[in-house]
Amino acid sequence: MAGKGRKPRTLIDTMRTQLWAHQLKQLTHAKSFYELNEKFESFNTNYSSDYANGSTGVNSTTRQLIDQKLKTKYGAESIKASDFYHIGPTVQDEDGEIEFVRFWDALDGPIEGLWDILFWYDFSAELQHELGLAFKVKISLIIARLFNTTEPPSEWLQKDQPNFIAKAYRSGEINVDLRLLTAVIAVWRLANFMKDSVYLADYMMIGLLDKAAEDLLSPLAPKFTEIEKSKKPNKTTKPRKTKEYPSFYSNFIKHLINIDAPKVQKFNEVVDKFNGYIPSRPNLIYNENGRGAFELSKDNGFDYFKASTEGTRVSEYLI
Repeated sequence: MAGKGRKPRTLIDTMRTQLWAHQLKQLTHAKSFYELNEKFESFNTNYSSDYANGSTGVNSTTRQLIDQKLKTKYGAESIKASDFYHIGPTVQDEDGEIEFVRFWDALDGPIEGLWDILFWYDFSAELQHELGLAFKVKISLIIARLFNTTEPPSEWLQKDQPNFIAKAYRSGEINVDLRLLTAVIAVWRLANFMKDSVYLADYMMIGLLDKAAEDLLSPLAPKFTEIEKSKKPNKTTKPRKTKEYPSFYSNFIKHLINIDAPKVQKFNEVVDKFNGYIPSRPNLIYNENGRGAFELSKDNGFDYFKASTEGTRVSEYLI
């Protein structure tokens, strides 16, 4: 009996590798991926440029060996490069210590773990959760930091108005960091799973996707164009472009679409299903001779819900 074989790589796998490679380059102060290869040549890591563009996955053995060398040769005692792959990017906490943000869990982890991300961002939400308070209460700190008020202004409900959060970020009225972005992603997935405050969660996500998300994520793994790897770059040799690969940020956007688009499709299918339950009604139709006749027709009465949410979902915004 043939084996199942290796599982196909996902967008998250690709993004993990991209982040790991770019952050490893920064940790070792390598000026190029060619130089990064030289630093770890004993581990046959000549694929660092392929890791950087995400075309090749990095295995667990290589990640572990590089962690060991980072500790012994580069003195990286408090940080492991593999944690970029397993957990996510880093931020500095209030005490100046490096902390890994659970970015991968927020994007692709189990639903149950999303609560832990919310509690990590706002410890009071855990008590509110145990008390059985409303979901909107549990995310009140996030609402306050995005809207600059505990109760969003009524303008956010109007589809023809600019996104309040996007506008506030562009004008410098609110600050957004990786912690807040990660928490909002977790809240967005929770809201969609529970069908609670979905419109608000989508609105917050779209507000951050306008500019803040790209500002935060793109520098973590800048767009990388593969160059000829057979020669060592020098001042007189102009690098030859070979192939463009999706960037870390574009993979992030595609993953969000993959999460959300099926939910939008399901919503529309349910509305169409209930439109089918509406009984036909006789309508008087006059022909060109002026004679009247009754014709059975249906009203799509539930299409109102489609119209009211159209354009408010993350995938619709991104597409």
